[in-house]
Amino acid sequence: MRGSVRKDAKRGSWCFVVDVGVDPATGKRRQKYKRGFKTRKAAETALRDVFAELRGGEYVEPSAQPLRVYLEHWLETVAVNRKESTAGGYAHKIRR
Repeated sequence: MRGSVRKDAKRGSWCFVVDVGVDPATGKRRQKYKRGFKTRKAAETALRDVFAELRGGEYVEPSAQPLRVYLEHWLETVAVNRKESTAGGYAHKIRR
């Protein structure tokens, strides 16, 4: 894992960039950028947090998928292992 912190001269704030893995479809590396930190120390702390998430397997790439689509897929996978009444309750809550 690689990452760096630098000052954004245009905005006057600090930012970081970190490699988050390889895109399986293209084979190219993927990077995460985060800007707007007031101090270098704040940017370094946030970078360390991202490193910890990557090492622990907790990092999730942000997605533009609507919540409704995610929840419908989740319900399909979870409903198999739940009672019909429980799955029905989940579906009711999702629709609301």
